[in-house]
Amino acid sequence: MKTINVEVTGLEDLVGEKLFIRTVTYHWVGKVKKLIGGIIELEDASCVFDSGPFKEAFGKGNLENSEYSGQQFINLSTVSDFSIWKHSLPK
Repeated sequence: MKTINVEVTGLEDLVGEKLFIRTVTYHWVGKVKKLIGGIIELEDASCVFDSGPFKEAFGKGNLENSEYSGQQFINLSTVSDFSIWKHSLPK
């Protein structure tokens, strides 16, 4: 599995990056459009109901069950972790 490292010194460095985000309730993939205080705005976002096996999701970009939502706002206080998503975003 190829890894991607992005130099991050602050959350602003994530603008323009595609992320896989796990929150306390759902998982999301999308491209970071901007940060608004404690809110992150995603574009081309999808809710991931089931990522499937890690090797398939992060190695090949195959998500088991996701639904496109377009624009999405996520409260950063609900985020448990996130990773750079190196694959195409699901539509």
